[in-house]
Amino acid sequence: YVGYTNSSYFVFIDTDGTVYWIVGDGGAGGAFQSAGVVSIDTWYHFALVRDGNNLTSYLDGVETATVSMTFNMGYTGTQLTIGSDLGAYGAGGAYFNGYISNFRVVDGSAVYTGSFTPPTELLYPIQNTTLLTCQSSSFIDNSGSNFTLTRNGDTSVQRFSPFSNVIQTPLS
Repeated sequence: YVGYTNSSYFVFIDTDGTVYWIVGDGGAGGAFQSAGVVSIDTWYHFALVRDGNNLTSYLDGVETATVSMTFNMGYTGTQLTIGSDLGAYGAGGAYFNGYISNFRVVDGSAVYTGSFTPPTELLYPIQNTTLLTCQSSSFIDNSGSNFTLTRNGDTSVQRFSPFSNVIQTPLS
């Protein structure tokens, strides 16, 4: 689960492995799209990219769905949550039971505008990166924005990586 408080957008995986994303204007309606199917014990690369008024999802570099939207995805003063839907539904919400690696937010430019080969090594900040986390030996923001990240529940850092037995370490 990834989402903003007041539900600008959410990405989640259903119990049957279907990846969905919901895009809404603060509860004023929106789009609900399937974005592929995943299975356990496998790493996947998922990207949600806004290019103009189009929001496109990619699963392992393949476009899965596109929806047109004309509203702002973020809200001033809202909280981004990674790994839970607590921002939308409050305490007791659903939690992601799995691993997240190399979570990056890029604001102001579309990183992918067509099919692509998923990364095979740690991500680094690129132009307009505002958050880069889940890639170090601690919960830190490697984007240069220096956001303070708050760990909740039993979330922990694991020495496990999707990149050919590479152990993730902090960026230098």
